[in-house]
Order: sequence, then C-alpha cells, then structure tokens
Amino acid sequence: LEQLARCPLAWFYQRGLRLQLPEDPLYDPNQWLNHLDRGSLLHEIFERFVRAWRGHQDEIAGAEAVVTLEAIVDERLASWARKVPPPSAAVLDSESADIHRTARSFLQMEIDALATRGHGTWHDVELAFGVEAKPAWFTLASGDRLAIHGRIDRVDEVQGGFVIVDYKTGNPKKHAKDPKQGPFNGGRSLQPAIYAAAVASVLGKPVQAFEYRFPTLKGRNTTVRYEQAEMAPAAALVEQLLEHVATGHFLPTLDPSDCSSCDCRPICRVQVSEYFKVEESPRADWAAGQAGILEAYRGMRERRNAGAGE
Repeated sequence: LEQLARCPLAWFYQRGLRLQLPEDPLYDPNQWLNHLDRGSLLHEIFERFVRAWRGHQDEIAGAEAVVTLEAIVDERLASWARKVPPPSAAVLDSESADIHRTARSFLQMEIDALATRGHGTWHDVELAFGVEAKPAWFTLASGDRLAIHGRIDRVDEVQGGFVIVDYKTGNPKKHAKDPKQGPFNGGRSLQPAIYAAAVASVLGKPVQAFEYRFPTLKGRNTTVRYEQAEMAPAAALVEQLLEHVATGHFLPTLDPSDCSSCDCRPICRVQVSEYFKVEESPRADWAAGQAGILEAYRGMRERRNAGAGE
C-alpha cells in the first residue's frame, strides 16, 4: 500500500508484473553486512533483549541488563559471521564495534522511554497476524474489509489499550511527519494505521498510539509517534489508493524524490547521484507537468496536497 501511494507505476511493475532486479551481489573488501542484513541483525538483538526482560522491564537501567544485552550481541554476531563470512578480521571488528554501540543506544532509548512515558508492559514481541496466524482486517471507509498480514516488532500494553513499537534502523527523515504532504505523508507511511487495525483484530483492544523508534546512532534515538486520532484518515486514504488497482491507472509519481531508492529506476531511466539524490527522472518530470490536467491524478493530488491547503 505504501508503494502504491509512492508510485502506482512502480507498484504495477513489482506487484502486478512481479518484476525483480537480478540478484548480483558485489564483493566489497571493506564491508561485511549490507544495510538489509545489518537491519535484520539489529532486529534480532532487539527482539531477544525484549524477550529476556519482558515482565521486569522496569529494571533495565541496572548493570545486569547491560550484561544481558552484550551477551546477546556477541551471540548474534558470531552466528551471522558463520552465515555470512566477513572479508577480514579488521572489517568484522569494526562493524561489530558499531553494532555494540547501536545496541547500547537502543538500551538507552528504552530506559529514557520508561522514564518519560510511564510504565507500560512489554506485552508481545514479533506479533504475527493473518495467513498462518489469527486473521486481521483493515476496515475501509465504505465498510468493506481488507485482509492484512504481517508481523509487528513489539506491542506494549498501557492503560486503556496498546502502544505499537516499530524499530527502524535507517534515516528518520523518511518517516518524519510532513504537513505539506498530507496525512501519512500522502500514504507513504501507512504502517501505523495498518498495524493498529491488526492489533485491534488480534488482541481485541484499541491502540492508543504507534511509535516509529530509531534506536541507532544514525537515527539519534528519534521517535515519530502517531496518536489514535491521527490514524483515522487512513480508511478513506487506503480506499482511494485501491482505486488505482481497480481502474488500472498505474501512473508514475509526480515527485522525483520517490524514485531515489526505487528498484524500478532502470526501467524509468532514473539517474541518481552517488548519495541516491535524483538527478533526472523523466517520468516523474512528465507527471509533474500533467498532474494538474489529467483527472486520473486527482487522487494523488488530493493525498499529497491535503496538508497544504489545496
């Protein structure tokens, strides 16, 4: 759904035609884990620590929690080193030290969250919904239900309901709220509302809030929080997104920045700089010029201009 909001054409290529980039990993003597593997490793560390301290998370400020965390990090690093052999001992040591620093940043973020947001209970970790787990549904504005499935990093129980925690290891800027882009950044960040519906379906209580947490040095322990009321516009927004699929209007995005990390860049002749800044995106440029004329762009204009007074 988020990809459909970013660029319906890219959604059609990848979800409709099922096109994929060929897997051609490049050997880099100065890198051990790519960003996807590094993110998976960190999520494993966070999950294991929460499982170990669930039920007595109020005590994580003590020295014993640090010992537990360091042991988990060492065990996961050893496991990944066996699975993905590092290019050299020096690279392994360097990246391992960075993973340890990130884990300590995660722990400090959890300690700070307990101190400032009160004492909830770590209710569940890696909560699965849909498919082989308990069914979950997202209700559209029309009242129709959309079956959803996935896995949630963490669910905390607080008075009156739940708070969802989703760990992110990338740049917070991607998920920062931008009033100029409308609710959920024009649909690009629908995860809070979808997960809230899933938790309500599976656990039977309302979700009070959703938090993106960036417990890394790069993420600066940033939190992006959505309150319950902020998630209400998602029902109409998702229904509008599905119109692209129903009508077959798979239009290119009118914002070139949506192309920066898209796998469809080669098809669309997108040129990016060394730091993935878009230098040229012919289809997005065309769309920007046509969006005010073509009725098919009405939905995208409304989603992205809802917060700009247009």
